[in-house]
Amino acid sequence: MRTRRLAALLALVFIGALATAAPSVPAPARPDVRRLNDAKQGLRAQASAAAKVSDILDKGTPLLVLETGTGRVTLDGKSGNWLKVSSVSGQEGYLHSAYLDKPSAAWFKASDFPSGELYSDYLRLALRRGERVKATDDYESVEAGDLGWYVSWGEEEPNFQVVWDRDLEATPLDSAIDSELPRVLEDRIYFVYAD
Repeated sequence: MRTRRLAALLALVFIGALATAAPSVPAPARPDVRRLNDAKQGLRAQASAAAKVSDILDKGTPLLVLETGTGRVTLDGKSGNWLKVSSVSGQEGYLHSAYLDKPSAAWFKASDFPSGELYSDYLRLALRRGERVKATDDYESVEAGDLGWYVSWGEEEPNFQVVWDRDLEATPLDSAIDSELPRVLEDRIYFVYAD
């Protein structure tokens, strides 16, 4: 039984979708994840400026857009739609679209967030199993430029499970390995931090 868990502290960069390596498998659907671009804003219980505020969100908070309201509304002189959103903790509520970044084809980088924790939250919301990632720093067996496949996020640190393209002779804890992964990939599994 393998008992040692290797970790890398490095940045993950999106570089493509699953379809680049396996054309017969569709790429994971890209979620609509946006950042709060304004100073603190209230997450509302309903799509209304008069609705009760359920939480106060800080600038830079990443949010998954679940639904977009159909009617445009002007709030604080800004026109937009109400969006139903979810935070990384799963709390749902409504925000006016004027307070969030516009949808973009580009991925956010760590430098787009005021903290590594918010970047990690963004990756938890945006990454899908099978998304391609790239190491930007050397650490232990992982080298800058190494490519891999994102597998999952876990509560224990380091949080992000990646199966790297090359054999790293890794020895992760059996209990930490995603149960759906083929054991033949075990030597390529390396747990990393987002930032």
